[in-house]
Formats: sequence, C-alpha cells, structure tokens
Amino acid sequence: MPRSMNPDVAIVGYGVRVRGEAEAQVARYPTGRGPAPGSLVGALQRHGQLHNCLVAVRGDTAVLVPDASGKIVGFSLEPDGPAETSWKIETPGFTCAWPDHMKITILPHRLNRWEFELARGEGVVFLRGPLVGASETPAPHNLIAPGQRIVASDMSSDETWLELAYEHEGKPWRQKHRYSVPAPMTVVLVTAQAPEGDHEPLFAAVDEIAKSVRLREVPSRPVSAAEARLRKLEEDLRRRG
Repeated sequence: MPRSMNPDVAIVGYGVRVRGEAEAQVARYPTGRGPAPGSLVGALQRHGQLHNCLVAVRGDTAVLVPDASGKIVGFSLEPDGPAETSWKIETPGFTCAWPDHMKITILPHRLNRWEFELARGEGVVFLRGPLVGASETPAPHNLIAPGQRIVASDMSSDETWLELAYEHEGKPWRQKHRYSVPAPMTVVLVTAQAPEGDHEPLFAAVDEIAKSVRLREVPSRPVSAAEARLRKLEEDLRRRG
C-alpha cells in the first residue's frame, strides 16, 4: 500500500475495500444518474491539480476506473471477500453506516483525533473511539465548550446524547454528541456540528451512525486497583485449594 494512503480508513462493500490518500473525498453517485446505483466518485487535489476516479458497480462487484488521462491517483482498491450490496466505513476499531447524501473526507493518518469526517454543506460528522472505561470516555459535562449551552439532552440508560447551541463566526450553530455503546464499558462518540437551520439532517445521521457501530474486536478494559487485588486473592486461594 502506498505510504500516502491512510491504512486506518476503508470504504467496504460490493466485494472490495476502497482506500484513499489524506484529504481525498469520496461521494456516492446520485441515484439514477451516470453509473449503476452504488457507484462512487473520488476526488483528490494534488499539486494544484484535481484528480477524479470512479468506483463503478458492475453487477454485485465494484471496480476502480481511471480518470480521463488513464491514471488512478490517490485511491486503491482491494478484494474483500463476499460482496455486500451496500457501503460501510471501516477503521481498525469499528465499522459504521455511511448515511446518504454525505461525502467522506479521509484525514492524515494518525495526525488527528479521528481518521475521517462526513460532510454535508458546512456541517461535519466525526467519530472518536473506541474509548474504553471512564478514563478515556469524556463525561457529558466535559463536552460543553466555553460559550456553548445545552438546548436538549437525553441521559437515559439505553442512549445518551446532548445538543448544544453556540455562535461561530457570527452565526448560530448547533452541535450534537451521542454515545454509542457497542460493548460494555466501550464507547464510540459520534459528533455533528452545523449551522442552525441546516443541522437536522446531520443530527439524524448521528443517530443512524450511532445505532450502526460494531466493534471489530472488543478492546480490553483497564483493570482497577481493587479488581487487580481481588483477582490476586482469587489466584492465591486457587493455589492453596
């Protein structure tokens, strides 16, 4: 895999795994226009020149189509076993849904707190995690930045989220944080922010993504000092027994 590819982000479906360079953007082709449903278009700006590529769905399989000059710049495609006729986003820690009408921007590998962003207009959605235990997972009150205020929230046991209002560059904005809990003591935090009035589709995307998160493997949970002492006591008793 070329060094410039981000190995921690893949778009998976139709029997393939698509990867892109940092700052590459991927969007679905509009339904009913151009290639078959499910096809993707990628774009990458390099040295001031725009490069495009097409991930065309043919039957139940996707293939990477070169640009007008016959080149494939900024993207790679790998076979990925049985074809699923939909796309999802995959990282080393989790998979999640890719909501309609949102484009994916792949970020520089390991230089950010998250590996990709989903965008619609000026609004963005990003995910943090998996976060394991209280030491890694921010409490709701720690998600409220200076100048923000809570406008709605739900702290029930099966879902936790809060919506915030604030001002950005002289305009009112909204932000939503939702805790996805795909395994005990394990959280993927899904966040959206957008100008007020344009935020509802992004907040709906937060809910869709949060419900879809699946861990690729369950992270080990940090063991507290009390648990460690209890485990040692149990081992000592077994040895004596």
